[in-house]
Amino acid sequence: MKWSIVLLALLLGACAGSKANEWQKQNSTMAQIEQDLIECKYEADKYTPQSRGDPLATGINDGLRNVSLRDQCMTVRGYQKR
Repeated sequence: MKWSIVLLALLLGACAGSKANEWQKQNSTMAQIEQDLIECKYEADKYTPQSRGDPLATGINDGLRNVSLRDQCMTVRGYQKR
């Protein structure tokens, strides 16, 4: 039960604001934006450890960290959120 709450929180956090049409970069195609977003999600997942403690609180914090890392990756690649 505890892990299902953590997983749900991570999934909700990872899905928040993850649409390719929310990002823009001059001269980039939608396919390129989608590919970069997939790669940034992969990198964010790799560097978001599973925290221990209260499943709800740590799951939410892990999800927020994951989204932040993904957004930083996209920004480093030259994208801006619309």
